[in-house]
Amino acid sequence: MRRFAFLAPVVLSLAAACSSAPSEDVAGDEAELNYRSDVGREFDVVGEVSVPMVGLDVNLTGDARTTRASSIAKDKITDITEALDKKLFEIWPEEKRSKEKNVIAMIRMSTPSGGELREADGGYVFTYHAQVAGPNALLETLPLARDGVKRSLALEFGIHKEPLTLSWSPATQTANSYPLYADMFEDGLDVYVHVGGDHLTPRHDLDEAKAIYTELTTSLGLRSPVGRFEDLKIDSPPLKGSMTVAGKAVEVRASLVWADMAPADKLDTLLDAFKTHVKTADVVIYRGHAGTQLDYSGVVAHYNPRVSIPATEFRNLDLPSKYQLFFFDGCETYTGYADQIYEHPKKDEKNADVITSVSFASALYRGEAVRSFLHSVIDKTGEKWIPRSWDDVISGLNKTQLGPWTSIYGVHGLEDNPRMSMLADPSWIGHACTYNSDCRGDDSLCIAMPSGKTCGAACTDDSGCPTGNKCIAVTSQRFGTTKQCAPAR
Repeated sequence: MRRFAFLAPVVLSLAAACSSAPSEDVAGDEAELNYRSDVGREFDVVGEVSVPMVGLDVNLTGDARTTRASSIAKDKITDITEALDKKLFEIWPEEKRSKEKNVIAMIRMSTPSGGELREADGGYVFTYHAQVAGPNALLETLPLARDGVKRSLALEFGIHKEPLTLSWSPATQTANSYPLYADMFEDGLDVYVHVGGDHLTPRHDLDEAKAIYTELTTSLGLRSPVGRFEDLKIDSPPLKGSMTVAGKAVEVRASLVWADMAPADKLDTLLDAFKTHVKTADVVIYRGHAGTQLDYSGVVAHYNPRVSIPATEFRNLDLPSKYQLFFFDGCETYTGYADQIYEHPKKDEKNADVITSVSFASALYRGEAVRSFLHSVIDKTGEKWIPRSWDDVISGLNKTQLGPWTSIYGVHGLEDNPRMSMLADPSWIGHACTYNSDCRGDDSLCIAMPSGKTCGAACTDDSGCPTGNKCIAVTSQRFGTTKQCAPAR
């Protein structure tokens, strides 16, 4: 039985007859290279696969021949992916994954592909490629065959048990950046938190929802429309607050929904609430059970009976064309939740960032990861809001893990995001200063350089700084170790 619903594989067009080199498409498209985590990363898994033309296929010519070869290749891609997934779970079964740190390797379901078909030995060959996420040291901890720095895994696939050796290497990692805060704050910040139902005994979802509500109304300073958690209704007005961003007040509006808000005969109203809020929310958070079967798992609003929106239905939600930030805080959402959002006709990596978990999400206790995330987005120091980079946000999530496993929270879609703080004024980089207050931008620092003190600008990578400047690590009393654009000389 399949552990996951495998998405349609991709085999590109037939290469020129004289071609024998691997296709340049093997490394995957831009979306596949658009991911980052502090405790994990993606790895390229590649192998050469033959497509022999035998039996009646030998006599095929022209389009009929290439169509048949493509069909065989697609079937092989599916068989290889299933065999790889099975092999990874044989090496590290679920019981081991749930009890030990850094024991996890998951396939991103949208990535298995075949590059171009190339003629060889009377048939064809193609380069199988998939991406697998795991801890940073996966190539050392996963029992792979070793040849110097090279790593490989042998497996058999298909009904004929064809042998295949897959090589493993680290995928290109996207540089750190910032969420598109300016876009989210344009007309106030709307946050939607949906806590899904729980099938465990005793249930934990109510404790989690209450902990999130308490966080919003205490340390995050939002005002509730009701006197206590139990009085909040599915149609209650949002909790409200304000924060100062670059000298301007930004209203924060947060709505919270959980399973017991709907009576037993109206459970569909929980799904209606999710569908309604995602039309306008800047931040969408789902905290609940999830999994790899995307036509079954998704947003599970209630259990006993089970009421849900499968992840494969995300493409049919009424989503806006504006930038949105999604956080799917559930088990193994890395395998396909982000890619299902990107299947939506109005969504791509430019206007949606998606946080997922490679393994089991943080343990079902008090919504620790959600609460950490809310602090990253709407917390403020001395009433002034300071933007946090994706590395800061994600590392905060990974530090909340209370279970014996490793979740590996990470973010998809950050390649096009800004790498300089939205508060920075790049024209002030290099100005002489004495104090931080001499520099424009609440997170710009007066930094000591060989030539004297100069204004910097908060950044995440050299590519975010103006020409002639570098993003250097500095230490400050207020921010600890951080980065600032500063003159390269």
